[in-house]
Parts: sequence; structure tokens; C-alpha cells
Amino acid sequence: MIQVGTWQQHRKPVEQRLRDLARLMEGRGFPVEVGEWSAGGYVFFVCRSGGQDPHGAALTPILRSQLATAVGEAVVGPLTDRWLEHRLTVEAYNRRYPLTPSIRNRGVVMARQLVEAPPADQISANGAAAAPPAFAASEASGQGAPGAGALGGTVLTTNLLRWQARLSRQFVEALAARPQGTVIESVVWFHSPSYMGALKRA
Repeated sequence: MIQVGTWQQHRKPVEQRLRDLARLMEGRGFPVEVGEWSAGGYVFFVCRSGGQDPHGAALTPILRSQLATAVGEAVVGPLTDRWLEHRLTVEAYNRRYPLTPSIRNRGVVMARQLVEAPPADQISANGAAAAPPAFAASEASGQGAPGAGALGGTVLTTNLLRWQARLSRQFVEALAARPQGTVIESVVWFHSPSYMGALKRA
């Protein structure tokens, strides 16, 4: 049994990722049951290998790895948008700036570009100019981005995969150390400070 927790307001995107994972694993002959329980402002998703497989314990590392990947996808996807929108709202309030829905949405897009763009030292090391801005999150959902060149989309996608791989490794370690309950935000905030740093800069 492995438990993954998140804030109540982040329940839906995380639940969707884990439900998708359960269906995927079941299609591969590895049934996974997903339940949930609440504790204060948190909701915990309980994931366990289903059925009466005598080798269930041996499959736990596979489940842990798949869970980490699913959570990593949620973090670089819908949770990033929520965090960026929250930061923009707070910053606008502190500066007494009128933040209309259209301006806020555009701000999230621009902030996303900053988070997804490769580091400046990486660009200079490769001797390449900055890639054209592209909103990789909308590309991933099939919407595309006007004016986004192929190079820009490739670079941003590569950077998203880099973030996801790094976060997934952190989650594998956290889930192995605390299978009784690992909170997503605690891992991202305290174990992957470079990602939160990118969000703050954005």
C-alpha cells in the first residue's frame, strides 16, 4: 500500500492522473486499486496492487515508480498552472494591479514560458539563440500555439521532460522513505527547491 497526499484544492487533477494510471496498469495485467481519505486540508490517495497476486509485494517498486511518474506529470501540468495563477493573483493584489481574467490567463502563459525555457547557461553553452516562445502545455493538449516554431516546441518539451524526470526521482525516494503518506507539495517545496525557484522567478 502506498499513499500520496495533496491539498484538497488540488484533489481533482491528482485524482485524474492516478485514475488514468490505474486503468493503464490494469490494461497491462497489473490491477491497481485507488481509494482515498481526508485529513484536515489534505486528501490522501491510497494505491495498492489489486487481486490476490502472491507476487504483489515484488511489484511494489513498479507501482512506486509509476506513481512517481504520474505525480510528476501532474506537477508539471495542471498543478503548475494553479501555482502560477495563485502567485500572479497574490502579486497583483500586493501591487494593487487590476488583474482581469484575460490578463491573468495571459500572465500564466508567459510565466509558463519562463518555467519551461532552458536555462540561460544551457543556451550559451550550446551556442544557440533563445528558442521562439511557445506554450507547451497547450500543445500537449492538442491546441497548439500560434507562431511557435518547431525548434521552440522541441526545446520546451525537452525541458518539461527534464523537470518531470527530476521530480519523479524525488518522488520515488520520498515514496520509498514514507509509503504511509507522502505529500506532493512537501516533496516539491522542500525536496525539489529548484523547481519552486523557477516558479518564483516566473
